[in-house]
Amino acid sequence: MAAYQEARHYRQKVASLGARHARPLADLATTLTHIAELLVRQDRNAEATTTYRQAGEILQDALTDELPDYLADIATVDDQVGTLLAGYKLPDEARLAYDRALAIRVRLVKEHPNVERYRYDLAGTRINLAHVLRYGKAPRESLELY
Repeated sequence: MAAYQEARHYRQKVASLGARHARPLADLATTLTHIAELLVRQDRNAEATTTYRQAGEILQDALTDELPDYLADIATVDDQVGTLLAGYKLPDEARLAYDRALAIRVRLVKEHPNVERYRYDLAGTRINLAHVLRYGKAPRESLELY
């Protein structure tokens, strides 16, 4: 964890220097995602959710050129936040996170139909959202997603 915290510190410094270039910001978001994954393993889920959200905000606010891989990263962060919120038994909030991820993933598949990763990730998000709906307030709606 200490190494990731140190990497975050240095990547924040680089990202704060002048113009907001995509690569340093994406690197910072990736580091935050790795920290969040470690926090989940330590059962520090509230901190993990906050850290995932920070990563998502960096990606969404700063990466305005909307490169497909960065959009895919944003969707991954939203999907991971949805999973954590579903684990907290917060289905409405989880659904919002999954809906954001789903919208991005549908767009990516539509714009890049030959990229297998995008199709695979879309299927995973659909299943995650379907589970939340199935065990929540909209079991019939979940059938459309499976």
